[in-house]
Amino acid sequence: MFYSVDTLYWYSKAKFKGHCLHWHNLFSGLYPNDDKCVAYTYGPDPIQVIDCHLPKGPYAPIVVLLVHGGFWSSKFNRSIEDAVGNDLLRFKIVVCNLDYRSIGNGGDYPNTFYDVANGTDLIRTIAQEHGFNSNRVIVVGHSAGGQLGGYITGRFRLMPNQPGYSTNPLRPIAFVSQAGLNNMWDACDQANETGSGAAISFLGGTYQMYPERYVLSSLAASSNLSVKAQYPSQYLPLEVPIQAITGAVDITVPISQTITFAEQARNAGDNSTGWYYKILASVDRYFASSRNALRRQWSSPKIAMRFIIVNIFFWCLIYIHIVVFYKNYPNNYLPQKKVLMARFLVFIC
Repeated sequence: MFYSVDTLYWYSKAKFKGHCLHWHNLFSGLYPNDDKCVAYTYGPDPIQVIDCHLPKGPYAPIVVLLVHGGFWSSKFNRSIEDAVGNDLLRFKIVVCNLDYRSIGNGGDYPNTFYDVANGTDLIRTIAQEHGFNSNRVIVVGHSAGGQLGGYITGRFRLMPNQPGYSTNPLRPIAFVSQAGLNNMWDACDQANETGSGAAISFLGGTYQMYPERYVLSSLAASSNLSVKAQYPSQYLPLEVPIQAITGAVDITVPISQTITFAEQARNAGDNSTGWYYKILASVDRYFASSRNALRRQWSSPKIAMRFIIVNIFFWCLIYIHIVVFYKNYPNNYLPQKKVLMARFLVFIC
């Protein structure tokens, strides 16, 4: 689809006033709850940008940094976090949506690590300009963004020779991993089940070839005990509250990624909670990360609550006949006979 200069000007005045005007906005939707959005660049590449979304009214005492996923692929960008960001704005939370170079547009090891480090540190400057507290940042990362979000949270443990090292990195106060790739060692061993070898592509090889890259990128140590003994986690404990969430039937990122990370963090002394939900093929995750704006609108608390109510009503309707037409005998629960059984057949029909 082609937009003329006049059309873009009209969009900026009529629909994007007070909002970030990016190409992805034209296709993926805006943040209706924005009062103002400002895009800040931290490098020469157009993708090296962090959007600061400011809510209406007084700000909440926290800031959320969103780090998008997509197996570090250039096919995905920060727009897949639009629905999450807009929902957070309802609670007066300042939202910073970070983008970075990925595989296919100059991002891999070590460039992506430098990008997210530089973009995160820029939040201090943004906070001074807009009057919010940069010492109250919560990092929320999805999938590959969970891996990068963990790296951001644990940067204070980096050594001077590692990408993204700083003597004074921004220190988040909490970390939320949404189906995050928090164990890159296991992602290498489970290459076929984890993004068709995306971790290996991102780091340029296996851990047998580049163990130092896996030490840098992985929050959790390997599940292989011999590898774990040789290369323990550099980051744990993270010394902040951790919420690790995934879907029990996630077919993209194995749930072991979340479970092993949460267990290792807890054993290291972190306040870590690992949750996984039995959801049908991670339906909500599909809608939340869809590149289609209409599909992303289906990922909301209101719609989720409606589905829960409909689901409860449906199963109550299916089984209500048991209460009416069955009788509780000493050792069993059996259908009643004769007249009531006839009514039961009518109900079924």
